[in-house]
This record gives sequence, C-alpha cells and structure tokens, in this order.
Amino acid sequence: MASSVSDHDQKYDRQLRLWGADGQARLEKSHFCLLGAGPEGTETLKNLVLPGVGRFTIVDNAKVTERDLANNFFVTEAELGKNRAEVVAAWLHEINPDVKHVDPVVKCPSELIEANPDFVTAYTFIVATDLPEKSLLKVADACFRHKIPLAVVRIYGWMCYLRLQLPSYPVVESKPDNTIPDLRLAVPFPELKAYADSFDLASLDDHKFSHVPFVVLLVKAVQNWRKAEGIADDVIPTPKVKEGILKALNDLKRRGIGGMNFPEASKFAMRTYVPYRVPDEVEALLNDERALNLTKDTADFWVAVAALRQFRLAEGGGRYLPLIGTIPDMETESATFVDIKNVYNTKFEQDIAALQAHVHKLLASVGRDAASITNDYLRHIVRNGFALRNFTFRTMAEEYAVETSAQELFQTTPLVDASSDLKFYFLLRAADRFRTKNGHYPCSILAQELEVELPEYEETVNKLAAEYSVPADFITPGHILEFARWGASSMHNMGAVLGGVAAQEIIKAVTQQWEPLNNTWIFNGMDSTSAQLNL
Repeated sequence: MASSVSDHDQKYDRQLRLWGADGQARLEKSHFCLLGAGPEGTETLKNLVLPGVGRFTIVDNAKVTERDLANNFFVTEAELGKNRAEVVAAWLHEINPDVKHVDPVVKCPSELIEANPDFVTAYTFIVATDLPEKSLLKVADACFRHKIPLAVVRIYGWMCYLRLQLPSYPVVESKPDNTIPDLRLAVPFPELKAYADSFDLASLDDHKFSHVPFVVLLVKAVQNWRKAEGIADDVIPTPKVKEGILKALNDLKRRGIGGMNFPEASKFAMRTYVPYRVPDEVEALLNDERALNLTKDTADFWVAVAALRQFRLAEGGGRYLPLIGTIPDMETESATFVDIKNVYNTKFEQDIAALQAHVHKLLASVGRDAASITNDYLRHIVRNGFALRNFTFRTMAEEYAVETSAQELFQTTPLVDASSDLKFYFLLRAADRFRTKNGHYPCSILAQELEVELPEYEETVNKLAAEYSVPADFITPGHILEFARWGASSMHNMGAVLGGVAAQEIIKAVTQQWEPLNNTWIFNGMDSTSAQLNL
C-alpha cells in the first residue's frame, strides 16, 4: 500500500513532531545571511541547513588557509587558496540539496557593513561572527531599525559567546511546562451542560457508569452542590467551597464499582473551584499599547490580541477568552470520547467565528484587507491562548552604553563571585577594544608578544570593568593572563558546541515557539559551565 506521507514530511518527520507544520513553514520561508565563514558561523549554519531553512547567503572574502583546515570541517586541503564562502556554501548545500544557497558575497563583512548597513533588509535573519566592535554595532543598529533578528556568535579560545538581538518578539507557542486545561466545568457553556444533562447516572449499568467521562461527573457534582447550597448557576465557585464540591462528587459514587473515571475526576476537581483566570503574561498583552492602538502596519499578532480583547469583553462576558478546544485523554468508551470532543469542538468553532468577525472589523478600521489574517492563524492563536508571550530585547547599542546597560546585574552576587562566567564577557569586550586600537586581538600574532601586549590588555580590562562599576577583584590578573594566552584562537570543538546552541535559539526565534534566550549565553569550555545573562 502506498504511503500517504509526502517525501517532504518523511524527510523532516523528527522536527515536524517538535515544531509542527507552522514552524517548519516559517523555517522554509527564511533567508539567512552569515557574515564570516569561520567555524562558529559554519557550524551554526550547518544546524540550520539540516532542518531545511529556505535560503542562505554567506558574506566572506577570506581564502581557505591551513588554519581553516584545523578548525572547519567544511573545507578540505584541496580547497586551499579558494574563497572560503564559496567552498563552505557548496559543502552546506550538499548536506541538504533542498536548501537554496544564493551566490556568496565575496566581500569583507566589515567593508560591506561600512558601505551599506541596510543590506540587512534583503534577509530575514543575520548571523554575525568575529566583527570589529564598530562594525558589530553598526549592523546591530541596522537590524534594529529594520526589525531584522540578529545573532552574534563568537569563539575565543575556550569561550563561546552567543548574543541575540530580536525585534519585539511575539511567541505564539511558548510551550510552558505546566499547561492549564480549558474545560469550563464550574460554569459550563450551554452545549456542555446539555451534554452532561443527557447522562442519567441512576439508570446506567455498572459498566456504563464506570465509563462516564470525568468531565460529566464534575459538571454534575457542581450542579448538585449548587442545589444543596442554593447557589445560582452564574456564581463562580472559589477554593472556599472545595470541600462541598468534593463531597458532591463523592456522593455520586457507587459502592464497589471500580474504574478510573472517579480518580480522574478527583485529579481535575480543582478546575471546578479555582476560578478561570487569564495568565498574567497574556493579560499584559491584552492591555499592551500595541493592541489598544492599531495602525495599518500593526503586526498580525497584535491585531489578533486586540480581537481577543474584544471577544472577552463581548462573547466572553468580560472573563473568558475563546475556548482552546483541546481536552485531555480520559477513561471512557471511544464513542463517548468522540462525542465529548465534538461538544468542545463545536464551542471552539463558534468562538473562532466570533473572533474572526472581530478581526475583520479591526482590519477594516485600519484600512486592511479582511483576508490578510487567515482563519488558520487565528486557530493557532486560540489553541495557544494561555501560552501567548511577547519578549523585548535590549539592543546592543543600549548594552554597550553604560547608562543604558544592565548595570544592576554587574553588582549582583553571585554573578560577580569568583566562579562566575560573567568575567568572560568583560574579557571579550576588552579584547575587542584592544583590536579596535591595535588592529589585532591581544597576543594573537606571535606568542612572544604576550609580555609586550599583556600590560596594555590588562589596563583595558580594568578600565572597562571600572566603567560598569564591577568589583575590583572580580577579574583577576590570572584571568586576564589566561584569556590573553588564548590569542583569539578558534577550535572546532567549541564551534560545534556553539553551533548547536545558537541554531537552537535561532530556530526558536524563526518558528516563534518556546521562550527565547534573552539575551546572552556564555560557555566556559575549561570548566564546562555556562551562564545565561540579560545584558
């Protein structure tokens, strides 16, 4: 029998299970630009090409040297003297022919940035490696102005550095560890109430009784509690009435009848007496200025959030968002499970139709086509209604300016204790300053330069630390000496580590799933430790 699964889906099956068809589609529409084809950039791009990015372009005018043979798996001895960008692009294309590689730009990345930083608008994501500080800040500024995501990947000896600068970054699928089922048991919607009422528990035989869905048991328990206490149907139960509802649930049991439906009902019972509540992160989105004041250029995400706000005020009675529509598995017969799934799905479809009507009105109010936000996108939004998030990133310009940097971070214990990897951040920044002044990294040309260049590098480190009010004893002469001894070397094993982590974080950003790194990751290869810092 012929398989109904396409070759595309078979090829990318593993990641489709992770980030789904929507995430894969976003990845395949992306166009990456890699600035510099060293080991850190090549390893990162490799881990993006394998899952099937749309296109990539490499900017690099360097020739393949013997140093590249030692740290880059995507060059060979036969390619010595050839353009590194062209060689790497050909090998990367070979590992996944589905990915299109645009002809490499044979230019020095820094020169391209200086001549025209707005080149970034041709791409959907920029990956920068080993740029001088001036060029780095210039391309970061262009990315910020044009809302292009930027990832900076660096290797310096036994240190890896990853910095993300993303525009206002909405995440539809943040995939929180603890998901809250949206069952509406305390005040059931009409279709759910009618379905629960269709079960006459007293007339069921023992087998049928032991397979009544826990949702029905809990709706009936709440109804019986209301009757016993004289509570109106529209009153929202609170944790104070927990014991009364649990007693009503227990009263429904039959002596000697087993089954998993009552244990399941006990497990989910708190959903009857803990009031429905929109998570704080989603509440903040509903009241965000971008959702309150739409324009023609407002992103689809914020239009959808504005529509959620309108829905809650109207159809949601000031309390509810659209029903998520998914239900947990439960102990019941297959036909019954299908029936109850259809009950929730019917309500879901009703809410989607109402939400879409709000979207159409909002789009019309700002002069946009009603079809510009699809029904599929709204379904995606509603299915993840409790997991919507938005993240704001400090720009690199703000980070590099002392007055707008994360100064409070640099005086916090234990971040500035002797074991903190934060010290590598200052050592790297100081090495960049040294390079700006001298045209090369400290001690990176000849080993015998160590004694000559170390004092100037140490002075640069101490001056930088003082600017950020870092405790004087945080970065010791021993740290400075060790960092200088590395001579800005790039080792392949460090590139492999960094490439894996960087690609993972970039995929999060492209697919708009999971919470992203915000904003810096440092790996200490000597001790196999790392630090995640919001710099």
